Amino acid sequence: MLLASCRTLIAQEEFNKSYLVYTKKLHDSILQAAKADYYMGKEFNNTVTVTAVPYYQFKYNSIIPLTDSTAVQFLQVNDILGYGIIKKRDKLFGVGKKYWQGKDQYQVDFVSEGDLLGPIYRTELKLIPAAEKLSNTYFFVYFFSTESRYYTSIGFLDKGQLKFVDTSLQVFSATDFLCNRYGSVEKYIELGQKSQTAIDLYLSKIESSDSTIKKMNCINVISNDYQEWAINIPVDTAKVLYLFFKEMDSIVKLKKCQKQLLQEKILLKLKMNEENYSHNGNIQFYNKEISSTIMEVLTEDQYYLYANQRQLNQDLVIKARNFLWKIYFIDNNEKRKLQKLPPENSEEVIKRIRKDIFNIYRSKQ
Repeated sequence: MLLASCRTLIAQEEFNKSYLVYTKKLHDSILQAAKADYYMGKEFNNTVTVTAVPYYQFKYNSIIPLTDSTAVQFLQVNDILGYGIIKKRDKLFGVGKKYWQGKDQYQVDFVSEGDLLGPIYRTELKLIPAAEKLSNTYFFVYFFSTESRYYTSIGFLDKGQLKFVDTSLQVFSATDFLCNRYGSVEKYIELGQKSQTAIDLYLSKIESSDSTIKKMNCINVISNDYQEWAINIPVDTAKVLYLFFKEMDSIVKLKKCQKQLLQEKILLKLKMNEENYSHNGNIQFYNKEISSTIMEVLTEDQYYLYANQRQLNQDLVIKARNFLWKIYFIDNNEKRKLQKLPPENSEEVIKRIRKDIFNIYRSKQ
């Protein structure tokens, strides 16, 4: 019992230290992104403040009995995601979000007068002030990888005890929260195992013991991704739209009126001159952030279903791209080294990969 208590205290101390370090880093990074923003940068001064809110995954493994004191041991910071409220003279000025595409990529959304930032942010902006009243140590939390886009729960520490707050603003113990959301702690563990198995299975769809087949699988994944097509063949807007809606419809089964309305809104957004404040957001279309546009048309359930699967699809594209880079650049330069030839220029290799992918794809059409 004494050993378990010591282990819990050590875990709490380590969490507190890492929380302070990471929150400071997140704060500084989002502050810097806000200063660089087209609109915010022009009005930036010492009256602008950032409240940084890190993002953690709660992963309980059932080895240690779950209590409010031991629960902190199962928190893992997600350094690809993060959140920041930007205020000017204590008035909401903007929201900074850190997304999974890269550790140093941020989206900073400007808040115009009277703008509530749309439905995506309403829950988030309600949860943070509630958490601030309860603790100085609070953070967004998710429980499965497929929920990592949901900013619908906040965790906080209260005298070493881990508590949770949901969108009802009700405070739960760790055990009660899992029971309320998933039915029981045991059911949460079971769902977690199934979720991870499903993700691993999905990301393994390009695998093959035959490197030639794996190469073709990777090419197929990349050439059927609307973002990759937009980057490599940007003039073919019709094809990009086709792939975008093909993917979305396969996930959420769009109604005809939804597809028509969303297409009109996306095409209108493309015509808008937003180059100066377009950022790397979580869902993009030709470098335009369209998360809020999609949310205007899809139901909330449809949006989160699509957004989660879109994230998995992007992860698969990254995995495919990394494999192709390995065989085109790393492996090829190892061969060239043995042949005492100079290494290939990386930019030329990228051009060759793109040419091979999209020429092979187009030849099949």
